Amino acid sequence: MESSWPPSSYDRIYEVTQHMVSAQQSERDCLAKDHISLLPERVHPDIKHNDFTDLLDIWERRKLAKMMGITPREVDQNLRKKGDNECIPWSFLRSYIMMHRDIEQGQLLMTLGIYGLVIFSKVLEHIEVEIIDFFEQVINKANLSPSILAEILRSLNYCRRNGEGRFVGCTQLLSIWIVSHFECKVKRFKKPFHPQSAPIIEFYESEWPENKTTEQWISKFQKLMRVEVTWRAPWMPCRLVLYKYEDEPWVPIMGPWGVINYAPIMVRRQFGSEQFVPMTHRLNTLEFAYGKPSFLKRIEGIAQAWKKTS
Repeated sequence: MESSWPPSSYDRIYEVTQHMVSAQQSERDCLAKDHISLLPERVHPDIKHNDFTDLLDIWERRKLAKMMGITPREVDQNLRKKGDNECIPWSFLRSYIMMHRDIEQGQLLMTLGIYGLVIFSKVLEHIEVEIIDFFEQVINKANLSPSILAEILRSLNYCRRNGEGRFVGCTQLLSIWIVSHFECKVKRFKKPFHPQSAPIIEFYESEWPENKTTEQWISKFQKLMRVEVTWRAPWMPCRLVLYKYEDEPWVPIMGPWGVINYAPIMVRRQFGSEQFVPMTHRLNTLEFAYGKPSFLKRIEGIAQAWKKTS
């Protein structure tokens, strides 16, 4: 059946806007005041018959053993259980890196440490086993951005639902995003994108206002006016924007621990376009954490859909 939706990406927004307005009026909003996301922050998988979850853990350990040139048994001997998480201590990897820092294996493990301790940090001074499988995809040149965004959104949603909690994610990147959008007065950091630019390096080389306390940030956000926000990152090139998945007006993004929906149409200002209130009907219908029954089949379907996206 041919989809009634416009193509998956847009440059002229009129037809997308009209379709969303019509759908929102008929289907209403799923993000009601007391709406709570169905995606759990923690997963407690039970032992399941004919499930591949346990096999995945074994495969991930073997991948790490292969990276380090050691046996899977040696990896198992250094595994640590931290709550619901199975982890590798940073001290174990660090000692290996120091002995092999001049060869590719040591450099590869150092990179794994950065991903596990900084970008996808969850357990202090430990790297979760799930990151090993994800890291292998990065080595194969998979795009890291959607996965970072997925875990940032999951953690922020958890804090929003509970009204408290510790942000679990790449705090360094979130800090850059906040400061560059709400404190962006540095001309050097506003220059247009070119292939040789490095926004993160330029961020740290630029002078910014002094660090604010938590109370100062809260006060700033409470008084923030629209004109004070730098909506569009100046280095972002103009291009078509992917805004839907199959016949739904949102895009599922996969992180190391779960899947969450993202609606790029909600942040059109960040692409330099006029913002409107989008439809949110069914936005909460495709959220799940890894370890749930049939999650591998659902991941496969999402991955196949992404491959069809040009």
